[in-house]
Amino acid sequence: MARLRRSLRLPQDEGWIKCGVRELPVAGCEAPRLQLTVLHMPLLKLIALDAHDVTILSAHLQDAVMRVSDIDFSARDRRLVVLVNRFHWPIEPVAGKRPPPERRRSALRVEGVKGAQSLGFAPSDRTHVLELLAVVYTPDADPGLAPAGAVTFFCAGGASLRLSVECVEMAVEDLGPSWQATRQPEHPEG
Repeated sequence: MARLRRSLRLPQDEGWIKCGVRELPVAGCEAPRLQLTVLHMPLLKLIALDAHDVTILSAHLQDAVMRVSDIDFSARDRRLVVLVNRFHWPIEPVAGKRPPPERRRSALRVEGVKGAQSLGFAPSDRTHVLELLAVVYTPDADPGLAPAGAVTFFCAGGASLRLSVECVEMAVEDLGPSWQATRQPEHPEG
C-alpha cells in the first residue's frame, strides 16, 4: 500500500482514509485493473465566540470521550484544555454502504476561564472516563456583566464540568487521522 500511496501521491497523515482496493476484470487483458476507493475526511477546526457557535461546537463534540487526566485547567493562564476522542457519525454512504463510525483525537480549548467546578466525578480520579453529551453556554443573569457567563459540559451519568467564563472563547481542533470506533454510543429514551 505504501508503494501505491507514493505512486498516487496521497498525503500520509492529513485525514485520508483507505476505504478499499479491489480488482476489476478488464476484457481482453490478463492483468486486472485495480480500483482504489479513497475518502477524504477533513480535519475539524472550529471556533465558538457566542452562544450559537457553542451549540454547533457541542454537536460536533457529542459522544466524545475523555479521561479526567486529559483535562488541564490553568488558573494562572485562565485556560482549560481537554483532549477528547471525538465521535464521528458517518453520513454519506461510500459505494452504497455506510462506513463504520469513527473516532478522532481532538483538542478543546476554553479561554478566559475564571473558575471550574466538577459535579459527579472526582478530579483526583485520573483514570475516570467521561462521555460528553452536550456543551451549553449560559449568560450571566446580570446584563451588566455581559458577555460573562458559564460554559457547562454535561456528561453521561449525571457528571458535569462548569466553567465560569469572562466571555465565550472556545476552539476545537482535530489532531490527526481517525480510527474505527469499537463501540457506538447509545442514547436510551427517557
